[in-house]
Amino acid sequence: MGQLAVIRADASPTIGGGHVMRCLALANGLRANGWTCLFACGDETLMTSSMLTATGHGHVQVPGDLSAAEQARCLRSALPEGADLLVVDHYGLDQDFGLACLGWARKILVVDDLANRALMCNILLDQNLGRAAADYDGLVPSACTRLIGPAFALLGPQFALAGRPRSRSGPVRRAAVSMGLTDPWDVTSKAIQALQAACPDTSIDVALGSRSANAAKVGALAADDPDKVHLYLDCGNMAAFYALADIAVGAFGVSSWERCSMGLPSIGVITADNQRVAAAALAQEGAVLLAGEAAVVSIDDLVAHLNVLCSDAEARATIADRACRICDGHGVARILAALESNP
Repeated sequence: MGQLAVIRADASPTIGGGHVMRCLALANGLRANGWTCLFACGDETLMTSSMLTATGHGHVQVPGDLSAAEQARCLRSALPEGADLLVVDHYGLDQDFGLACLGWARKILVVDDLANRALMCNILLDQNLGRAAADYDGLVPSACTRLIGPAFALLGPQFALAGRPRSRSGPVRRAAVSMGLTDPWDVTSKAIQALQAACPDTSIDVALGSRSANAAKVGALAADDPDKVHLYLDCGNMAAFYALADIAVGAFGVSSWERCSMGLPSIGVITADNQRVAAAALAQEGAVLLAGEAAVVSIDDLVAHLNVLCSDAEARATIADRACRICDGHGVARILAALESNP
């Protein structure tokens, strides 16, 4: 067996699947380079993210309700020989967890978006636009390597292989909707109805996790308009999904960098607190139209933004160009290079 990476990340109907999905991109990249990857998580994570088990990576049982010290003991007990790399993508864990894993893990990589707590790690990854390395001054060890910005976005290899995005300045014939794996606010239903109102001749492709509490409702909307609305549950190739679209309505987080790498003109909705920094920065760069917060955004709000986006081909082309300049899909390769160069 080659080197071993253990990845501590959770998914649930409440927090969604973003942590697991971006770590899956890293795990697949590590595996392609000879690593073995195990996810350290509980049953809720495995149930929420069916794609985690489908990829063939193993897992170690670590219930999320344990203290940091207890979680570290779980790892030490399950894998007494330790790990070459521990990846931590979890807002509820701070430097106490890292300190408890020192010695057992030969290297620690923390994935973060918040810059709000002390962390013990050799490498810090914050892939958000609008973030600066100085935001982590005093929060990580002085020798920690900081990988900051969308150049390091954790995306699957299909995004790196997409090449230069196609022109998006033609007529709007097809739209993509992706509000995250679970979409607890059910913005997906609002987006479908807004597209039907603003763009009645446009086909609508919808990506959603099968474990979403709203999957049945969204499925009913698709069944009511089967010629125009197409639902893809647990979509395994988001690059192919987005490649067909002329515009998109989507969440921020991982989806932002996917759409940027595809040069896809988008309307974005903030679905979690940790997305606000990147959402504001992307809007300021003119790389997305910001519709607001998931908790309050209405169908009329989305219709108003769709009217702007669909009526102005030049604006769509400008947004697409600015978006694809922000993220090129090669983040995993850059992170693997950083791991190699970090002793």
